Amino acid sequence: MKGLLASLFAGVLIIATSCTEKRVETPTCGFDVLSMQRSFHEAAILRLQQVKDLQAVTLSKANKFNSNPTADNLIALQEASSEAYLAYQGIASLDIEGSYTKRSTNFFGNWLNGFPAGIDSLDYRLNFGPTSMDAASELVAGYPAEDYVLYGFKGSFQERLSFYQNNDDARFFLFKLVQFNLSFINEINTYWVSQLGEFHSNTGTSNGDPLSLFVNAVIKDFEFLKNFKLKNPIGRFNAGNPRPEFAEAYYSQHSFELAYENYKRVKEWIVGETQEVKVPLINYVNCIDQNTANSIRAQFQVVDALWEELEPFGEGMFIEPAPQETTNKIINEMQKLTPLLKAEMTSKLNINITYQDNDGD
Repeated sequence: MKGLLASLFAGVLIIATSCTEKRVETPTCGFDVLSMQRSFHEAAILRLQQVKDLQAVTLSKANKFNSNPTADNLIALQEASSEAYLAYQGIASLDIEGSYTKRSTNFFGNWLNGFPAGIDSLDYRLNFGPTSMDAASELVAGYPAEDYVLYGFKGSFQERLSFYQNNDDARFFLFKLVQFNLSFINEINTYWVSQLGEFHSNTGTSNGDPLSLFVNAVIKDFEFLKNFKLKNPIGRFNAGNPRPEFAEAYYSQHSFELAYENYKRVKEWIVGETQEVKVPLINYVNCIDQNTANSIRAQFQVVDALWEELEPFGEGMFIEPAPQETTNKIINEMQKLTPLLKAEMTSKLNINITYQDNDGD
């Protein structure tokens, strides 16, 4: 899956820009671009703070379980980790270039949510060490790794609990994994705090300007949801044969919940339905071209209805005939949204798409 993800979703491949590139002028229609950008930055900081707080709670629970490995403490740790994973869906669209600059990458998505987890590597660490995360790869990092070690390792809850109760190093590795993920989120938060000046002053739309970076990250997250949270496990990359084991949060069985949350949080940046994102992108698009804005709104409404239709089935979305059909409909309607966002909207905003997904949309 890691190889498939790399080949199908080379989202981190940034198109080089000539040093003589002519700076694109911001579209003029009387719209307050700075107000919108401030709204994005403020909402980003709020979302990051929520994830930080929840991951800090998870670390506290991991520390408690490390010291006292009871069933109740393991359940509390599982629940805290799942809550943080859910909140992460709100910051996945903040993976702009430069948001993470270690280990030969400028992006954090594969590190915090590169699923499925590398279970062979995780099994080795849990059974034999090492417990340090200093040289860890993305295979043993992020929320997919937490999902496996808390819900999938050893199969049953009781077997998992017994193993941890009898293996101090394994419990300590679990603690270090949660700690590593928190340090990761702290670094992302530090980067976004540092971008306050850019989002509050730079209204350019050239490659590298805040609005261009942000719009690219939002659309990339939308496509990641479509391609890897839905298309891959439903079997669209496998001759129509479902493979639910490739779904996000497969072990905790929270795949539907996380995918739906991701959809809603991405949608907020674009069409805005909460107080958190006070000035969504659609307001700017509407100022420039009402027809394009109306088309985007209308297509989101179609997708919304299908998610609501799927909700009662939950985790059956990849394995039962009726929800499978609805999941495929969601993918098809999201694919109709893709050119509206990726071509028409960005054209109106004079923004270039600077990533490649290679799935043919």
